[in-house]
Amino acid sequence: MKKILSSLLMFLCVLSMASAAFMFDFGPHDPLYASSYNDTFTFNTGVHYIHQLSSSPEGNNVMVKWNGDENWGVPASDPDKYQVIEYRDWSSKYNNFLHLQIGTGFSFLRLGWPEYFVGDLMFQAAFNSVFSAAGGTDVLGFDGTFFFGGEARIMDMFVVKFGLRHYSGHTGDEILQDAVNRNVTDTTGKFEVVDYVRDNMLELGIGYAGIPYAQVFFSFLFPPKKSWWAPYFHMPDWVLADTNPPQSTEERDRDQWAVRGAYGNGYGAYILQLDVNLAYPFAKRYEVYSSLNMKFHQDGMTNHTLTPHDDTDRWEMELTASVGFTFKNAAANKDLSIEFLYHDGRFPVLNFFWKRSQYIAVGIAIR
Repeated sequence: MKKILSSLLMFLCVLSMASAAFMFDFGPHDPLYASSYNDTFTFNTGVHYIHQLSSSPEGNNVMVKWNGDENWGVPASDPDKYQVIEYRDWSSKYNNFLHLQIGTGFSFLRLGWPEYFVGDLMFQAAFNSVFSAAGGTDVLGFDGTFFFGGEARIMDMFVVKFGLRHYSGHTGDEILQDAVNRNVTDTTGKFEVVDYVRDNMLELGIGYAGIPYAQVFFSFLFPPKKSWWAPYFHMPDWVLADTNPPQSTEERDRDQWAVRGAYGNGYGAYILQLDVNLAYPFAKRYEVYSSLNMKFHQDGMTNHTLTPHDDTDRWEMELTASVGFTFKNAAANKDLSIEFLYHDGRFPVLNFFWKRSQYIAVGIAIR
């Protein structure tokens, strides 16, 4: 009897200690997984002045699909790809842009033992836009992205996240209007801009923050079995069109889906991302940092055409590197950074996914 009472008392003591350390709190809280300083579609807020290094300006053309054409969305002059309409004769002085981002993220619920395991149910969202800085401040496009899922910090060193990630691109009104007005051929009014949409991609992220002044994060984005995608030529064959009932590649309506060749079995339109952040705090309120962001787009191997190559082709890579100076807790528990960055990859508007750009930028970021 004494042994039973002693065991019961010990169990109650352990339970009491565990419950005392246990955290259960409704949000909002700052996200546990804050991987990227440089991601083009980050969930932070900021503005950057971009100077493009290449001589060909952005925003002077759009990729379109034709309506009412016998090849169902493909111009008869070139059945292997969508058409690019050039409608502005911009010179290199129009290679300057303003890149604006508004984003936030917070957890609804946080629970666990802070020294060992903490989990979050959280949501992040952001808007992204790029404006021409010369020749009228035309907006090239507005993009939206959000993430909903769970995060966890383990042993105060490892962080993981898993959930749904959505991307959706929208071309700016001025761009659309100019494309219609200035395209003087007999095809005026018969085309649609090729949109970029990734509806409910799955995202898995893993990070390590156990090294002083350093963080490393890796994320993997992949589609579920059923999803809505645009443009169609990026969609893997095994993804079902999100219709009622869901349609396989062979069943898709030619009026709605352009026809293109089959991909290899290894193609899933995956996106891989690596982030490495180095930061050194000093004088309690300041920090200097450098950051590297690398992305690998498997859909780049299709060359963004309707006759894609197989999955032996090279993935499309993009790189962004930055250095900056941070004022810690500058306002409302947020850090304010002044940074300089270099980018080589896709232009930072989703509907220009098919154009690569090299640029340098200077700006501010709020994290």
